[in-house]
Amino acid sequence: MEDSHLARIAPPEKLSQTGVLVVTCPTTHKDFSTGILTDTDSLALTPQDLTRSYCPHCRREHSWWPKDAKLVPALPQSEWIESANDKAAERILERVNGASLSDLLDVLVRTAIQKSQGEARAAFYIANGNTLHHVTGMSEAYAKYVDGFVIGPESLACGLSAATGKPIITRDVAEEPLWKPWLWLANQFGYRACWSFPVQSSEGKIVGTFAMYYKEPREASARDLDLAATITRAAGDIIAPH
Repeated sequence: MEDSHLARIAPPEKLSQTGVLVVTCPTTHKDFSTGILTDTDSLALTPQDLTRSYCPHCRREHSWWPKDAKLVPALPQSEWIESANDKAAERILERVNGASLSDLLDVLVRTAIQKSQGEARAAFYIANGNTLHHVTGMSEAYAKYVDGFVIGPESLACGLSAATGKPIITRDVAEEPLWKPWLWLANQFGYRACWSFPVQSSEGKIVGTFAMYYKEPREASARDLDLAATITRAAGDIIAPH
């Protein structure tokens, strides 16, 4: 008689991997993100047409062929969860063939934006002592204003999240007293909701923060919190070795 338990086990399938296409700058020989989100199945079917993307290393556009692009993966949730061990960061970095920290985190930023249906902006900040420093996600002008943002119990948003190790969900910055000195920044860059999440290494050390910004007041749903948890788990594995 056939074992009923074994009969229910389907053969393993190779899952399609989602990520951002990364190409190499012909001048500096450094990798940069094209900003194109795709998956392995779609990439295999992509026509070999010459494409142009802006390179942040030499500040101009370069032409490239799809066959020369590398897929920097946004790991499936199951793999993010299972990767919380001493070898996790090493495995992830090996898979992306030496992509920069900014490119790796940019994959997660774009994944968060895609999951929000394009309604959100997102960014990562790295902790250095008692301050935070922007890595990717927001504009250079915004990064300049928040560079060195203080981590502490009297801070707000990412500074408070890094200090407490807990998410700080601000539905409407205009209604939050702690935001009063910073409302000019929110108004200038056009957001009302700000969600901040701590990024921890697998050992529990706070290594940075992840933030999401919305144009309109917005409360985080259970689905939003689950997404942030998987993204920050992956980010912790990526940031910790740096």
